[in-house]
Amino acid sequence: MADSSEVAKILGICVRKLQQPRLSFQQFSAFVERYTERYAEEYPQLKELQSNAEEKLHRHLATLQDQGLCALSRDGERILEIVYTQHYLTIVDKAYEKLYQQPERLFPSEENLALEAPEHIIVPLDITADLVTWLERGDERPCLLRVIFPENVPNIIATSALLGRPLIVYSLQRIRLYFRSEKNASYVQSKLRTVFRGREMALRDIINGILTNPDSVLPSVMEPDEFSFYFWAQLTNMLVKEFQQKKERLAEEEAVLQAAHLLGYHAVFYKGRKQKHRDIELARKVLERHLNQSPFAYSISEIYSFGDDKGVPITKNLSHERILNYLSEHTQSSSDDSLPDIIRTRTHENKDYYLRKEYVIPVVASGINQASDEFKRLIVHHWTALLKADKKMRAMHDDEAFERLLETNLKARYPIITALLNSSLLLLAERETAGGGGNSRTVINRVVDRKARELHSLAEILELDRKTLYQDARLMLPFWQVVPGLAGVVRLLKRFLFGGGERREDRRAAGGSEGAMVLSQNADAGEHPEDPASGVSSEETAARRQRSGAGSVRYQKAIRDLTREYLGPDGDLDSALAESIEQWNPLLDPTAKKNLVEDVNALVRDFLRRMRVLTRNMPPDKSRIHAMAEQLAKNDAFKEIKRKREFQRYLELYMLKLLSKSRGG
Repeated sequence: MADSSEVAKILGICVRKLQQPRLSFQQFSAFVERYTERYAEEYPQLKELQSNAEEKLHRHLATLQDQGLCALSRDGERILEIVYTQHYLTIVDKAYEKLYQQPERLFPSEENLALEAPEHIIVPLDITADLVTWLERGDERPCLLRVIFPENVPNIIATSALLGRPLIVYSLQRIRLYFRSEKNASYVQSKLRTVFRGREMALRDIINGILTNPDSVLPSVMEPDEFSFYFWAQLTNMLVKEFQQKKERLAEEEAVLQAAHLLGYHAVFYKGRKQKHRDIELARKVLERHLNQSPFAYSISEIYSFGDDKGVPITKNLSHERILNYLSEHTQSSSDDSLPDIIRTRTHENKDYYLRKEYVIPVVASGINQASDEFKRLIVHHWTALLKADKKMRAMHDDEAFERLLETNLKARYPIITALLNSSLLLLAERETAGGGGNSRTVINRVVDRKARELHSLAEILELDRKTLYQDARLMLPFWQVVPGLAGVVRLLKRFLFGGGERREDRRAAGGSEGAMVLSQNADAGEHPEDPASGVSSEETAARRQRSGAGSVRYQKAIRDLTREYLGPDGDLDSALAESIEQWNPLLDPTAKKNLVEDVNALVRDFLRRMRVLTRNMPPDKSRIHAMAEQLAKNDAFKEIKRKREFQRYLELYMLKLLSKSRGG
């Protein structure tokens, strides 16, 4: 089957046969027909071009144009003319090969090559504005370039493949010729000596290198240090000023000017690239340093907000794409039975966190210890309140219900720990991070059944005994409630004295206002019935229930009142947010500007979640929103934002938007 490379080969043969790089489509089509008839037996793949040849040639020529091997002139979809650009590229490349062999020759130009290339295949390149862009792009598609110099310096012709190292070599050869004539090297050295006081030896060495072996000084342009970059900047500026002043210049002097411009702008590009690579490497080290610091597990928005010691965010030098590529590279394991350097774990809310594998066991150990202490306190407190109100719940007496209670609260309060409680992950982490020693083994024994390679129950992992907690709760009761018979007498007296139901404070205590440890199982007699599978409801679930019906209406009315208070009766929140962004965000680059806003918004959302503001019965008032925005604006991640008052105003408006959305507003 003939492909585009076969058509490119035939096109090259056709051009050489006809000795012209510009062909009509009819000429080429006729040549292809004769060529395939002659060589189809020898090259069977050419037989494909003998049927529907015109349609197939159109397709293959379009591919060759995309590859830069030809240029097509069309009338609608019909190809009129084919320009074989490779012909002109070859002429220019051969001219530079001669220049390398004979450095005294002038830089190739359209005039001295008598290059009659069609104007539409020549790409103009302004060396002052476009060279850096072309070098950064590294375009693999070959094309013909007209390099344009400032101040009436003649243009040269080159190919895109010559940008970078080749043009630097040819320019160094031209500078070498200049140094060798009329003792110019001594003249330049004497003029630059005043600039490089204390660096005379280095100055002499680099000039001698240009004179004796130009290739030896190539690294000083492409991998410059402070001295070499300053040398090339001073040398090229000096040469440009010297020859630019002449009203009439010799062709050789024009060549020196061309070489000086080429060297100067190439040096600027390579200096900037080296500095950029250094900045990227420093930002990567800051990223790695943060990943080695508590709390060790970070979401992607938290990683984007990392900053160095001066508060400069890493996203200034590391784009989001580079950060994601770094994380992707380090979250790939070499085999199925090994861990990557960085673990990506996903919580039940589908939020990803990243942590290094050596911190998996320490983070789990710290988390389960903290959860154990917290849950013990909250469960005893809540159960005591229930028992004081003469209520009970199934988790007090049923192991499965108690396990569900622990599971629900662990998910709500410790989502990262819940995600890390994976027997395979923990056993691999123990094997690959043996530095933890006996402590790691103790943690794994507490969490994992090694024989079954399964997790222990949460009650065992958290070292919480249901019966012990129940006894602890009973010990907090007044003595009359634990004395048989006496409790019934007291309850009768309470009904007589308080008119039936329990006292308001007993009901309030039984409601479990302590934290999020609100029991949500079907209760025994006297308890409010709720979903038996959920164990312990989160604050958000409880808040949603309380906000239903009339509560939701009150919430939305409060939001509308807040909006009027901020924006007036006719204000639009989205318009105000857009206007506020322009006031505090001075970035000109649209992508950088958008990324900064997204990072700020992510931090605001995380802040409100941590403060549990989005799950309350009523939104905070204006003074509370102002205080929260003021607190958040002082975050180290926002040190570089100068317009603090405007920025704080934006934070308040965005908080208001999130509050309105939390109730479907």
